[in-house]
Amino acid sequence: MLDVKTEIPCYVHVTDGTVHELNLLDILAYKPNGFYILDRGFVDYKRLYNMDQQKAWFVTLDKKKMKCRRIYSAKVDRTKGVL
Repeated sequence: MLDVKTEIPCYVHVTDGTVHELNLLDILAYKPNGFYILDRGFVDYKRLYNMDQQKAWFVTLDKKKMKCRRIYSAKVDRTKGVL
């Protein structure tokens, strides 16, 4: 986990290499309004739902057969751009 303001890691977890990275999602303490960037290998709906329940945000690549739909859109002031 990287603190984007200081560019210094605020969390590091070292394993012996036999642990699949997906399992690390179970031990992370998600920060509300924190952003977590994940590869498509991390798409596990129960774990993503857990992140959502803790008010954390995630961005991931979709799996080829992933079915999803937009639930809502936020209004954007196009003169100010996206903040």
